[in-house]
Amino acid sequence: PLIFSKSWSSENASLAAQLVFGGLEIDNKSVSFSGKAMRKIKTYPVRKIRIGYSVPGSVMIDPGLTRSIDSVVNAGIATHSTPGAVILLVKDGQVIFDKAYGNHRYAGNEQTKITDIFDMASVTKVTATTPVIMQLADRKELALDSSISSYVHILKSIPDKREQTIREALLHEAGFTPYIKFYEKVTPLDLAYHRSDSFPTEIAENFFLRKNYFQEVMWPVTLASPVLTRGQFVYSDVSMYMLKQVAENISHRPLDEYVLNEFYRPLGMQFTGFRPLQRFPKSSIVPTTENDNWLRNMQVRGFVNDPGAAMSGGVQGHAGLFSTSNDLAIYYQMLLNKGTYGGKKFFDSATVSLFTSRQSKVSTRGLGFQKPVDSIPSATGFPSPESYGHSGYTGTYVWVDPAYNLIYICLTNRVYPDDGKTYGPAAVNIRARVFDLFYRAVVAGQR
Repeated sequence: PLIFSKSWSSENASLAAQLVFGGLEIDNKSVSFSGKAMRKIKTYPVRKIRIGYSVPGSVMIDPGLTRSIDSVVNAGIATHSTPGAVILLVKDGQVIFDKAYGNHRYAGNEQTKITDIFDMASVTKVTATTPVIMQLADRKELALDSSISSYVHILKSIPDKREQTIREALLHEAGFTPYIKFYEKVTPLDLAYHRSDSFPTEIAENFFLRKNYFQEVMWPVTLASPVLTRGQFVYSDVSMYMLKQVAENISHRPLDEYVLNEFYRPLGMQFTGFRPLQRFPKSSIVPTTENDNWLRNMQVRGFVNDPGAAMSGGVQGHAGLFSTSNDLAIYYQMLLNKGTYGGKKFFDSATVSLFTSRQSKVSTRGLGFQKPVDSIPSATGFPSPESYGHSGYTGTYVWVDPAYNLIYICLTNRVYPDDGKTYGPAAVNIRARVFDLFYRAVVAGQR
């Protein structure tokens, strides 16, 4: 079909591009945008298959929301709650707000941009590891109630790790240790300041870990870690170490290659992946710490902040992923669409519903996903029981609510300048307050 406009404007150009790529759903009638009928564009029936870009007023949200968000985020930066932030809001399949604030550092002049790449921390769990398990379950390559040891055979020889199921690991009810301080095992002989065949794993700029450290030290420590709380909800990074092994053993592909080829590239998520410095300049990646207190004792930028993930070569089941606000919006719109995006099916709708609904008898969690009550950063009362998402230690957060047809993404580097940072009484919880503002604006627009 031909798209024709009698005159050029940035508004018409944006609409035309969205029509071509399925960001707008149209028929033979005029298109409404910002409350105006766009009669200058000749339209043909087009089904909306991708995320679109608009303004708050187009989805009945008060434009004053923008000023309110500005006030909260700028106050957070002023009180050193974070040096910078990116906030993205999606309503009814339209990005209605996408704005960057502050700088990469408190004392720097590198302004934060909406295209900046952030360390996802535990958002990795639901944007990398969990979707692989979802897809393998979809394809009948694994069963959620089968034992992890069915796919990671070494566990069969360890009495307290033989019987835990994949479902239990996703629910954080397998009893695995919450977190292992692998960095405490490192000795000076394990580290070097120059790459070599013996020291190939770069864990910070020009700082290397010895070869096979994960296989020879970290994995044996993981296998020997105690199992004490099976059947109870105890949030565990080790569960995701186990699920990464499951996924790789079944698929015969490294986790980073699997998600890149099965999800990120097909979805058009250009800036998402592990080990971002292999593809992007350091200047486009937001630093997490100026001085890593646990292991590296230097700036961490472009390398995963989590020591265990860094020591695993930058790819682990609980952390290591980097992404941008827009890329995350695409991925979570796909989940909001029940597994389809851009005309391509990634998951069966029943699989998405299963994983994102409450599945535990001892917590409110879904399979891999956080759910309302135990995870929402403020008691707004708005999130529906169908909503889901996850938070990340570095200051990342994503939330999806099918009942309100919305996605909320908040990316900050709140741990900067170091992990020992303390927050004063004037600190602003940007994530919670913007979350509350967004929900209130959506609800008000529906009245």
